[in-house]
Amino acid sequence: MEVYKYFTVFLLCSLSVLQVKADDQDERTTNFIEANSHRYVNYVQDCDYKLDSLKNVYAASISTIDIQMEFLLKSVEQAAVRLSNLELLSVVNKECSEKYKNAYPEISTIKTMIQNCTDNAQKQFPSLLVPLQETRDKFALYYNQTFQGEISNCDNMQTSKLKNFNHTNCIKNVVSDATSFVIANQKTFDYQLNSAKCSADTYIKMALDCSYVAQTTVVSLITATNVFIDRCTKNIDCMPCEGFQCENVYNLPTNAIDYASQTMVNPFYGNNQTLSCLMINIV
Repeated sequence: MEVYKYFTVFLLCSLSVLQVKADDQDERTTNFIEANSHRYVNYVQDCDYKLDSLKNVYAASISTIDIQMEFLLKSVEQAAVRLSNLELLSVVNKECSEKYKNAYPEISTIKTMIQNCTDNAQKQFPSLLVPLQETRDKFALYYNQTFQGEISNCDNMQTSKLKNFNHTNCIKNVVSDATSFVIANQKTFDYQLNSAKCSADTYIKMALDCSYVAQTTVVSLITATNVFIDRCTKNIDCMPCEGFQCENVYNLPTNAIDYASQTMVNPFYGNNQTLSCLMINIV
């Protein structure tokens, strides 16, 4: 009887130890799953952060063009005010101002010129995000469906008490597959991100160059117009050309002149020979 009693106590202690070990293993497995799940979620969040960062940097770079445009518009407005004040000084000033001030670029024209630069840059940018977003979503889908689903399958098979089934090994295999997937996915995402940044820098440079040309054109027009008006007030804006004659004359209609455009009518079009000179006569 005593032997049976001791054997029962020993058996209960052994079972208790086994249960403690089993509970400890379950806790370790749960912690293992949670740690890796947290790592995968952080990866998705890191992708989102990098996408947002790329968007913000691009938007900030393009916004500098709008800031430059505001300064330019203020300069044009100030030039127009100075011109108005000049007209009040004398009749000659008023006549000269009216003669040339139409060459001043209009505010709406300036806005359109520069807005075209930013619009083109904005239209091109979204296409850079497509492959990045797809790569990010691909892993998010894998995590939410494949990873979580396979973890559930391991738990279900453990509950079913399948013969020779090892729950810990099942979980390890699932995590191993997910880790391999995220490493490959991350390499793809980083490559696409570097490519997108390179293209974004190119688009930004194109927009800035476009804006610079537009701003330079406007400033040149204002400067040239002011010079013409100043020469007019001194009665030297139409000085005769002395000591030079050209037999080739091209009559350019006034309405064909566009001070806001980089391209105009080509006076050489249709000539099949090289001209030594060409005089443009504005009519």
